[in-house]
Amino acid sequence: MPIWRICWAEAMTLTKMETVEVTQGRDAVVGLIIFMHHQAFDASPVVRALIVDDSHAALEADFVAAHTGEFAGIGPTGRQVSEPYAITWRWGRSLGNSRRGTNVPRRYDRRGANLLLAGL
Repeated sequence: MPIWRICWAEAMTLTKMETVEVTQGRDAVVGLIIFMHHQAFDASPVVRALIVDDSHAALEADFVAAHTGEFAGIGPTGRQVSEPYAITWRWGRSLGNSRRGTNVPRRYDRRGANLLLAGL
C-alpha cells in the first residue's frame, strides 16, 4: 500500500492560494502532485525548511524541474524552471495518530503560477 494512502486522509484538500483552485479528495490531490512532478515536469524539489509539531507542519522548498509534458496548454519545452513554494499541513489529532486525523495540505506558490508559465 502506498504511504500516502496510510498518512493522508480521504477528505483532504489542496488549495492553490494564488488561484484559489481547490483539489478535493486524497486520490485527486495525489494525482495532481504526480502530474506536476512526473508528467508535466521532471521535478526534484529542493527542501529549504521543514517545521513539524504534533498538529501542524510547514515546508518551504523550490520546485526545480524540466518541462517534459504539456502544462497549461503549453507542450514540452525542455526548459528548466525553479519556483519557490510552501506547503502547510494540519491534522486533527496528534502526529502519532495522524492517519486518523484530517490531514489538509495547502499549497501556496509565493511568486505564483504566472512566473512558472513565463519560464516555459
